[in-house]
Amino acid sequence: MPSRIGTYAFLAARLRTRIGKLLPDERLEEVAKAATVDEALLALRGTRYERLAEPWNATGDLRAVEAALRSMEIDMHAELRRDREEPIRSFIDALAQRLEAANLKDALRLWFDARVRGGDVSVRSGYLHRDAIVHPLDLDAVLAAEDAEGLAAALAGTPYAAAVAAEAGKAMAAGSLFELELALDRLHFRLLFDAVKGLGPVDRKVAERQVGFEVDLTNLAWLVRFRAYGGMDAAGALSRLIPWGAPVDARTVSEAWETGNLSEAVGGMLGARGLEVLAGSAGNELSRLALIERALRELGLLEARKLLSGDPFTIGVVLAYLRLERDEMARVRAGLGAARYGTGAARAREAS
Repeated sequence: MPSRIGTYAFLAARLRTRIGKLLPDERLEEVAKAATVDEALLALRGTRYERLAEPWNATGDLRAVEAALRSMEIDMHAELRRDREEPIRSFIDALAQRLEAANLKDALRLWFDARVRGGDVSVRSGYLHRDAIVHPLDLDAVLAAEDAEGLAAALAGTPYAAAVAAEAGKAMAAGSLFELELALDRLHFRLLFDAVKGLGPVDRKVAERQVGFEVDLTNLAWLVRFRAYGGMDAAGALSRLIPWGAPVDARTVSEAWETGNLSEAVGGMLGARGLEVLAGSAGNELSRLALIERALRELGLLEARKLLSGDPFTIGVVLAYLRLERDEMARVRAGLGAARYGTGAARAREAS
């Protein structure tokens, strides 16, 4: 078995070079403040994102651009796993299953819209990523399924079959995919923790901390969203959290749930980082939600930078790279969306 230095020396150097080429905040702010999609794409000229102009010019549909962005992120994981030896390759595959699950969710939403709501999904289905990400998923068979049983059959032999078999019928009866999508999120983290167990001792310690931290961020974001949008009580929200993170203070959450100050409670759980001040600075729950989610994103970036300043010969360099890349792509996606719906121009006026 190669040493950690032998495993990571070249990879770490290559990934740090790529990190150094990430777009500066100034360029991303240009995208965020663009008044039109064309203007946003102009701000991305000369970067790897300039290829997004092609699907936009061809279709004028932002969904085509978002599909191209997802393909870029999928390709990034595929390139990263290429020539990697086990168990690192399996761990990268487990990370990529987040994208696979997101793509499957898109297909399930289309199936649900067609079968339950009677919608026409013929155009939107063309934007699904049909090549294998980790597992070969027959998304056309998913879309063609007549009922919940057919949906589960279309996913037979994949990790998603059991969750879909358990939840699809309930989703049709309830008229909502909410519980099924939560089940797929929990499945992703379970599979990811299973992959963590295969890593060497040093890598396993780093990965357990980082994946656990990702669970914590996801759970905290979920709690605020459940309170703002979910229409459920505190016990119902707590029962739906991913079980592999830090324990959530159920009493604090329940008390805050009744008063409507859940975002402050979330901030208090991360009080060492000052999020409670940020959470209390806006006037309504939805505004506080946006601030909390922005703060949680910043915490993820802070963790990535801490990894880069630590031991360079661990899986941490891979996790830091993927986090920073993921954040950049999310900001590009958000900027294009803001330009499409006019909020980017409004933000630019506010800043002037």
